[in-house]
Amino acid sequence: MKIDRLLGIVLLLLKRRKMTAPELASHFEVSVRTIYRDIQSIEAAGIPIASSNGVSGGFEILESYCLERQLFSPEDMLSILNALKSVEMLGDAQVKRTKTKLERLMPGTVENERCEELYFELSPWGDVSSVMSTLKLLQCAVKERQCVRFAYQGGDRTFTDREVEPMTLVYKGSAWYVFGYCRLRCDYRLFRLSRIRHCVAQPERFARRDGTYETYAKLGQKQAAASEVSLHLRFDREARFMVEDTFFPNQMSRLADGATEVRASIPDGEWLCSWLLSFGGYVEVLSPTTVREKLAAHAKRLWQKNAPVD
Repeated sequence: MKIDRLLGIVLLLLKRRKMTAPELASHFEVSVRTIYRDIQSIEAAGIPIASSNGVSGGFEILESYCLERQLFSPEDMLSILNALKSVEMLGDAQVKRTKTKLERLMPGTVENERCEELYFELSPWGDVSSVMSTLKLLQCAVKERQCVRFAYQGGDRTFTDREVEPMTLVYKGSAWYVFGYCRLRCDYRLFRLSRIRHCVAQPERFARRDGTYETYAKLGQKQAAASEVSLHLRFDREARFMVEDTFFPNQMSRLADGATEVRASIPDGEWLCSWLLSFGGYVEVLSPTTVREKLAAHAKRLWQKNAPVD
């Protein structure tokens, strides 16, 4: 729809500051002539757009222009407000100010009746004081472009000293991470906060590098897909609810005796046996044999360490 495209152009120019007609045409998959007509329509609506020629030319919205609340519906503002509430736990003063401003713009009836329809709880269970302390330190370091030093526990349970340029805080899979450039590995890395010890901000400032978490995550997804192992599992009936909480319906088959068989592709790695052991004695690996044997070896060691003492 044209109105959606017009709003999209306004939001893009507000975000990117300046874009050429060919760039806008490519983004919205229309002709350059259509973009010029859209720009005229936007200007006719009272939004001041300046144009310039040359290599660095393009369209841009004048800095004096403020985005009026009418461009966002109450539903749009409610979605933004809920997202802001979810990160308010970080204690960021700017987030709190933004949330307060948005609450004042919200129609009273919508705010009172619908703000609890969707709620994001990003804080983990249990005592999270140490993680939250590290999280707030890293939040400040990301904002101020400060290097940090900390000890990090790897998959082999050993700690290494890291010096990192923190770039992005990430909440993924019920845990907090920090993405940044690791000077020890000379590459981008993702660090889980629960494995960080003795995190200290350094006086040194850094220039933000070109790498992004989005690019890093897409590469990681490709690598994980390449290392996936196809599992055929059988769960006892007592584990039904755990299975339903973990797998998708199309991965499960209910058996006549109440047991459940699961076929799923899971990234391979050291963590796989630990994950399978989290189901206790209710899971049997039907295939592949290699995973079955590894799980049996882990279970044997677990028994030897925890067998009843005579």
